[in-house]
Amino acid sequence: MTVLAVILSFVLLLITTLHVYWGIGGIWPGTDQTSCARAVVGFRGIDEMPSSFASFA
Repeated sequence: MTVLAVILSFVLLLITTLHVYWGIGGIWPGTDQTSCARAVVGFRGIDEMPSSFASFA
């Protein structure tokens, strides 16, 4: 049970790290804001990333 808790905590830490990175303006996994938004959201109708506030909410 402890091992499972550690693994889940690590996964949540990775997700949090990605959201902080995007919140401060990071564009990975794209090459610009539009390609990053399309890669993260998964469809072509989006042209920009959500606001920084949304990344930290």
